[in-house]
Amino acid sequence: MQRNLAVTALIAAAIAVFCMSACSDEYSVEVGEGDFDRLDTLQSGGIARIFEIHLPPNYMTASLPVVILFHRADANGLDMRYISSFDVEANFYGFLAVYPYAVTDWAYGCDCTSAEAEGIDDVQFVADLLNTLETDYNINRDSVFVAGFAEGALMAQKVVCDAAESFAGLATVGATMSASVAESCTPSQKMPVLMILGSEDDKFPWSGTPDLGLESMLSADTTAQFWATQNGCGDRVSSVYIGIDFYYNFEVYREGFESCPADGNVVLYRMERAGHGWPNGEFVASDEIANFFANQDTVSGAPEYYPR
Repeated sequence: MQRNLAVTALIAAAIAVFCMSACSDEYSVEVGEGDFDRLDTLQSGGIARIFEIHLPPNYMTASLPVVILFHRADANGLDMRYISSFDVEANFYGFLAVYPYAVTDWAYGCDCTSAEAEGIDDVQFVADLLNTLETDYNINRDSVFVAGFAEGALMAQKVVCDAAESFAGLATVGATMSASVAESCTPSQKMPVLMILGSEDDKFPWSGTPDLGLESMLSADTTAQFWATQNGCGDRVSSVYIGIDFYYNFEVYREGFESCPADGNVVLYRMERAGHGWPNGEFVASDEIANFFANQDTVSGAPEYYPR
């Protein structure tokens, strides 16, 4: 897959891959701290909530778009920064990158997590986070995007289901969709959706999971079809072969739907032979997500976007 040369140069200069083995293990990268990195807090539901924020170099020059990235279970916002290296994309495209911390895990709507047992309202936390970003940082509320990894992807889908009017796009990596959330999900508007999943993911299988009592997951195909139906897309189109990630030895296929509206495109990347992880080799999840979001962005004067 052809990658933008400017992003490649930034990645080469700013990050180093330090952990990944085969297709079934974690993909991880390092990111540095600088003047544009902040750790902030806000009050939500009577609890002090934490979030990391990375400000791009053009911060304060325009009302900028925001990407909120939700971490996996048993992790935190800093972990999400390291795994995704999305700060690099934020610099190039001019996004504010925000990495919220769960209290324990995410209350994503299944009534099966520790956060939900403790009465945590993470949807309200995200609403409070957006209000804080609007007050304290220079953001464009019409260009707020959400992404997530594993359980964080389930949380990203939950906030879109409950408050679609607050968001301009959704991306998920290493997850499908909670069956219980899908049953109650009625977005108030169309939502561009990008999904990235390995065909051999052992935590969120491509084929979904059966009823496990407390929770089950839809298949990747059913999840993509769910969003396509919500958006009013047409029939599924044949897979398009994108190329091979030689570094980690998997093939990439792009799948989608006919006649999706301009504000409701649905794209699914299938990493054949890849397992659970955030890909950051020759196929870079953050690169694809940032480009997908950038092409939905409504910010006047935003950087020129380069289709891959």
